[in-house]
Amino acid sequence: MSSYRIGEKIGTGGMADVYLALQEGLGGFEKLVVFKRMLHWVADREEYVSLFFREARMAAVMSHPNVVATLDIGQDDSGPFMVMEYLNGETLSFMMRTLNQRQQAVPVNVACKIGADVAAGLHYAHHLSLPNGRNTAVIHRDVTPSNIMCCYSGAVKLLDFGIAKVSSEELTREGILKGKMGHIAPEQLRGGEVAPVSDVFQLGIVLWEMLTMRHLFSGKTDAERMYSVLDREVPPPSRFTPAVPAKLDQLVLSALERDPQARCPSALALEEGLRDILRDIGPSEGGSLGVGAWMQATFPERLAWRQDLERRTRDAEPLLTYVTVPSIPSPSGVRASYDPVEPSHRLQALAVVLFGSALTVAGVVMLALLVILIRMLTVPAPAPVEAQREVPAVPAPVPAQVPSGTRDADPEPPAPASPPTVPGARPAGTPAARPAPSVPPARSGAATPAPAPSEPTAPAPAASPVGEITDNEDPWADP
Repeated sequence: MSSYRIGEKIGTGGMADVYLALQEGLGGFEKLVVFKRMLHWVADREEYVSLFFREARMAAVMSHPNVVATLDIGQDDSGPFMVMEYLNGETLSFMMRTLNQRQQAVPVNVACKIGADVAAGLHYAHHLSLPNGRNTAVIHRDVTPSNIMCCYSGAVKLLDFGIAKVSSEELTREGILKGKMGHIAPEQLRGGEVAPVSDVFQLGIVLWEMLTMRHLFSGKTDAERMYSVLDREVPPPSRFTPAVPAKLDQLVLSALERDPQARCPSALALEEGLRDILRDIGPSEGGSLGVGAWMQATFPERLAWRQDLERRTRDAEPLLTYVTVPSIPSPSGVRASYDPVEPSHRLQALAVVLFGSALTVAGVVMLALLVILIRMLTVPAPAPVEAQREVPAVPAPVPAQVPSGTRDADPEPPAPASPPTVPGARPAGTPAARPAPSVPPARSGAATPAPAPSEPTAPAPAASPVGEITDNEDPWADP
């Protein structure tokens, strides 16, 4: 059983976070290791988990000075993890990026030494002998500066066989490219067979870029980089770096042949050619320092930072994060104990859950407020109760003055005003007039009696000064 105390995060890849950890054992045994934990969103996908375990099983059977060693593999409540040897060094991509900012270059002898060691690791993988005695070819397919580690001790290691292809397996689906577009072999783009010489082409790109401090197949998009891999002219490195000998030019251009049949035939042939050039150029041509000494002189601040990181990891108080796993599992899988769960991952998961819950509650509240607002704007207000309005009374007519000498009689109400009528026509709705009663002629000398009043006619209703009230009018509206 092995216990690992997780320290500081030192990197993040496409599938995993990388931590510096301390392996602890019986009798005070301690060893710095790299703890590679699969990302949460990747661990939820079965195909990526299978790829992760496949890489670990494949790397576990490899044992070569130029290939990083895998020590352990396991799975716990936070997902799969892998334990690898710790390398006190820098990736080639970091070195080239830093040198480019300083306007410096990789010495020719250092570039040849790095290339020869990587070629040795590739040759070993291309002729891997499995524990069952069977030989197989493991094709890396991602030989790039980010997967080459150069140590301050002078060692050079090839990393990450995550997308490697085993000759006995067929895992790549049709139409799927594996690798980075600027560091990929032409036969991969054309859909041809991927073979060990595909890794030779990729290492040729790395050598050309180390010697010239330029990108060989560059472009703004993947399509541009793809066309440059297929068609762009490859100039010799000496065009940009005069210190590169003609023999090295020829070897690099041979590795970059687009036709696999005309290419440098194997990683072993490339390694041997680079070591021959190293013996030929001598210290006066390429510099007298080896890889380790040159790195210590070129990146002293980075070396000091790594030494301080190692010291902090060894001397830190025991953390709450411990992972206890058995030894290398079989391909069928492994169950690992874990006590307790890593605090940083727990806090991250809790923060995500709380943030999502807050967003959900806020969304529900906003939706409810929106519904209430829409109802207030669309539902009409209740109409007020219609009150009765008192119609002003029509003033009574004033009685007419009766001339003296006449007898009292009922006053005749004044005739209501009526619109002018056509002679001989009776207004509509008016009752026919009764004939007046005949009066006998008065006798001579007798007083003439007052004529009998005609029967009074009911007056037509006068128009209201306010106007007619209809059911549709608001009785309290301003006139």
